[in-house]
Amino acid sequence: MAEHRARLRAWLPLLAGCAILLATAGLARALWLQEEKQMEQKTALAARSAAAAIEASMRTRVLALERIAARWAEDGALSEVQFRHEAARLLRDFGGYEALVFVDPEVTNRWIEPQAPNRFLEGLPVPLDERRLEALQRARRDRAAAVSRTLRIANGKGLGFLTWVPIVRGDGFQGYILGVFLVEDFLENVLEGNAGVLAGYTLAVHDGGDLIHTRVAPGSGAGLRRTHAAEAAFYGGRWRVDASPLLATVAEERSPLPWLVGASGALIGLLLTLAIRQAQVARARAREAERARHSLEEEMLERERVTVALHRSEELYRTLAAHLPDAAVFLFDSDLRYLLAEGPLLEGLGLSNVRLEGKTLGERLPAEAAARLLPLYVAALEGDATSAEIPFDGRWFLVRAVPVRNEAGEVYAGMVLAQEITERRLAEEELRATAARLEDSNRELQDFAYIASHDLQEPLRKVQAFGDRLAGRYGAVLEEQGRDYLERMLGAARRMQDLLEGLLRFSRITTNARPFERCDLAQVARQVLADLEVRVEETNASIELGPLPVIDADPLQMRQVLQNLIANALKFTEPGRAPHVRIEAALVREGGQRLCELRVTDRGIGFDERYLEKIFAVFQRLHGRGSYEGSGVGLAICRKIALRHGGSITATSKPGEGSTFVVRLPAEQAAATALGSAA
Repeated sequence: MAEHRARLRAWLPLLAGCAILLATAGLARALWLQEEKQMEQKTALAARSAAAAIEASMRTRVLALERIAARWAEDGALSEVQFRHEAARLLRDFGGYEALVFVDPEVTNRWIEPQAPNRFLEGLPVPLDERRLEALQRARRDRAAAVSRTLRIANGKGLGFLTWVPIVRGDGFQGYILGVFLVEDFLENVLEGNAGVLAGYTLAVHDGGDLIHTRVAPGSGAGLRRTHAAEAAFYGGRWRVDASPLLATVAEERSPLPWLVGASGALIGLLLTLAIRQAQVARARAREAERARHSLEEEMLERERVTVALHRSEELYRTLAAHLPDAAVFLFDSDLRYLLAEGPLLEGLGLSNVRLEGKTLGERLPAEAAARLLPLYVAALEGDATSAEIPFDGRWFLVRAVPVRNEAGEVYAGMVLAQEITERRLAEEELRATAARLEDSNRELQDFAYIASHDLQEPLRKVQAFGDRLAGRYGAVLEEQGRDYLERMLGAARRMQDLLEGLLRFSRITTNARPFERCDLAQVARQVLADLEVRVEETNASIELGPLPVIDADPLQMRQVLQNLIANALKFTEPGRAPHVRIEAALVREGGQRLCELRVTDRGIGFDERYLEKIFAVFQRLHGRGSYEGSGVGLAICRKIALRHGGSITATSKPGEGSTFVVRLPAEQAAATALGSAA
């Protein structure tokens, strides 16, 4: 405690210097924040002033129109001369007007002032798009002035807006006074009168989400971080005014005082720190020398403890290593010098503990082997356990390197366990070669099936074509037996074509495979049922579709699986009995993996489970062609698709009680199996 207090007293001047620095920094920041606050207030004032000026100017102009409308309503009649006189006065006294129009109750332009050609106001009646119509309807409904949204003026003068002032006499409408304003002229006229307050600020006026006016062009250096908005509301219209100070304005408002305060504090703190540092140098050197002496003593004691610990554990390591079959144990220090080497494997390598102990890694092993082992030794001394398969003298070894720690948990040595794995490596290489040969063989078989089925299509089509011609031209003159032969030949050709098409579909499962993606089985099932809609209606079948999840799969192949299973459920039924099919799925966890268990259940004819494997083989049928149509390929395709997805398919059934086909697929596919492969 006394030492800590002495250290604290020694550092008190430095702490005082830091406190001065922090205090001046805080003061400088407070001054800077005060300037920021003032700038924010001025910006907000500019936005509110601009919005208030817009509201006041709008109300002044609309109030003038309302007074004219009230006077005309009282007089009961309005002449064109009177209208043009009043309109000319308003156009002269108030800026921003494009024109004034008297619109009759049928919303038809009657008189326009000025009379200069104006394509926006030409033609009868007044164009009533959505933005004009909304304000007109509001003025008629509320019998009060209404301002429209901004719109494009057709005479090419830019954006404008309309003010509808109704002329009401008693309960009837006498018409409207329509004021047409140019946004640019109106806002420039309004904002010019507030130039003193708005000087140094950029203004942006928005009508809804539309920018309708900017006082300073974009890119002029506005401080957008300080933007403030105010709303101008008038006669149903709402404009948002955004005000931002120019960078020049921000610079003018800035005072050098915060920077001067901060710099002064930094200088004072630095000088105080340097003074303290000079005073502590001599004492620090003395303390460093004392620490070095203590450190040397502690290192010597640690080396002694390590040596004792090594001697104590040496016999234990030797005993353990001597009984490890086809292995060797090595213990090395931080200099990569072997402290212990023991194990039956040493003799097989032509080494011994006498030759290795006391020598470094590079002194007794070949340079190539030492270079391979060095990263493992270094990692062990750094506290990491590593392993690698390393060749040596024509053989392969699995080398594991781990750190050896003392009671304090510090690494003081490393240990290596080496085991020969030559037989395992040879077996793995043979297994990879066999797998490659099987893959090549499987690919060749698929290519053969695809090419053979294609090559057989052409002669088969000729047999069918000439058979059809023979039946068409000479069928009437053939004897009954000849016609029978001809029908049998054509039937055999059709069956052959079905078999070839089934073989093609079977081979395309892998040749036309697509990458796995997120597949909604419910959506796929609905598409399949839509394709089978006619068959469902013909058999009067009932389909029950349960919940189906989203999994990683090939959507096209999932559609093939469901198409085949549902079509079989509709086909293999007792005559006169309406099929009933239920499709459902559930996610289950097995061995740390999520699986999708898809079930298709029917109440059909069923089958004997002795033939379970047979029904999934290519061209295998449990019933004759006369009983049920088909080529015997559908379930084989389902099985191949399930295997390609890393899953399986099976079924449970009893004759006369229906069947349940169960497809189990991984819910998530690894990226490495994106294209998959059939087993």
